[in-house]
Amino acid sequence: MDMEGVQGVLIDESLLFKSGKVLHFQPDAHQLLSRLQYSRLCLGLLQREDDYDVGSNKEFLLRDIGVAESLRYVRLLSNSSPTEALMTAGWAVPFTSSVYITGQHPHRVDGDLSSQGWKVIRVAAQPFAGLGNGDTDGSLLTVEQLYEIPAALAVLNKRALKDRIVVVGYTMKWSRELEFLKRGALPMLRNSYGLSFVALQLNQPLEKQLLAVDVILHKATDEIVSVNPGHFGTLASIEFSQGIQNLQSYLQEHAEICVIDPIERILPLLDRVSTQAILKGLKIPAQQIIRPPRSVEVTSFEEPLLSQALGSQNVVLPTIVKPRIACGASESHSMAIVFDLNGFRGLPVPLPATIQEYVDHGAFQYKMYVVGSKLLYSRRKSTPNASRLAAGNEGSPVILFDSLKSLPVEADMEIPQGQGAPEESSELDNEAVQMAASWLSKKLGLTIIGFDIVVQAGTKDYVIVDVNYFPSFKDVADEEAIPAFWEALVTAFGQWSRSR
Repeated sequence: MDMEGVQGVLIDESLLFKSGKVLHFQPDAHQLLSRLQYSRLCLGLLQREDDYDVGSNKEFLLRDIGVAESLRYVRLLSNSSPTEALMTAGWAVPFTSSVYITGQHPHRVDGDLSSQGWKVIRVAAQPFAGLGNGDTDGSLLTVEQLYEIPAALAVLNKRALKDRIVVVGYTMKWSRELEFLKRGALPMLRNSYGLSFVALQLNQPLEKQLLAVDVILHKATDEIVSVNPGHFGTLASIEFSQGIQNLQSYLQEHAEICVIDPIERILPLLDRVSTQAILKGLKIPAQQIIRPPRSVEVTSFEEPLLSQALGSQNVVLPTIVKPRIACGASESHSMAIVFDLNGFRGLPVPLPATIQEYVDHGAFQYKMYVVGSKLLYSRRKSTPNASRLAAGNEGSPVILFDSLKSLPVEADMEIPQGQGAPEESSELDNEAVQMAASWLSKKLGLTIIGFDIVVQAGTKDYVIVDVNYFPSFKDVADEEAIPAFWEALVTAFGQWSRSR
């Protein structure tokens, strides 16, 4: 393998498609192609002459997932050599930096390419050797399933680059991963920060997938099955998917792998009461007031306990009502804005809940992202001031909404004429916000967090209304966000390595 590691991947077409009444992808083929495409590798498809009759159907499937135009089609004729076919297809990287992925049965292509410096990964139902082993010169790896191929590529990169590469094994839901992939954030090709990324399949054996992995990056909140309100703030309160449980068990026995970030550190952000308690301790040496909203936890919306609870913490109407569970469960996003006490009757927000003051903020909020040592932010449309919400709510004492789907922003409300435009928030005090961000990141011990700030009308207080772990920061320009993301991972791994 060339000293620059894997730069090109050629896949035998027969591995990707499954014939039948309807042609479709083999399991994991779709995701594998997407991961390879967005890794900026030279990506090719080896097509043998006798497969051309169904080529159009295959091309339709490839176009459907958005990879057809980025592929180099290496068409192997009966009277041509693989080298000639590659030259015709315009193969753009050195053969010594290229990998051929083929099937179980040896073919003349394997030997031809191997003789010219290619590495071969064979997908075999009965593997010839375990991942990471192979023939004597290391030119052959074998795997059993397509999902293992990224890990095999990582092994080849590690052999070639040794300590010049840090391999990050990551896990998150596919929709989130695809979003990051399209932004070029998770390349298998070693980037300028020395990072290479490998998607992990947590429901499959981890030993072979983690052979070359130095760092685990997870979005464990994507894998929460249920939350037990009786044990908030502890791992016992969260039932994670079997995959996350498998990962936790593996990491307990393999302290040589860095984790960004340990799952127990995200627990306060799964519980709005714990998050509020942390924010109440925020003290920074700045004139600007930065605080959480006044709030109270309740286990019932019944009177007179409700009024007593609100009064004890000086929480006045209107209020916003949120489940205590902050993420990982569908009910965590079921919320309400309540204008008077009648709105609490039969309120369908799950209990226990937190009732927070509704902060008038001119219909705009700031999305803040702490990415390692960098603070990034964007300004986004938000809910109008309470009077404008009430005016557009036809006298109802409550507005119900799902915070992921139907936030009642200005465009959703039919505001009577003459009410005026939303109040413009002043520019943020960047120094004060940076101090708050640094304090919060250090307090939580997390590498990547997000929090939302609204600027209270009148007082100009900065009110932190939400904190979450590993946001997508997709509303920040990629040329700013992605390098900050990579730098944060490198820095966290370096600090972990020095602390061992």
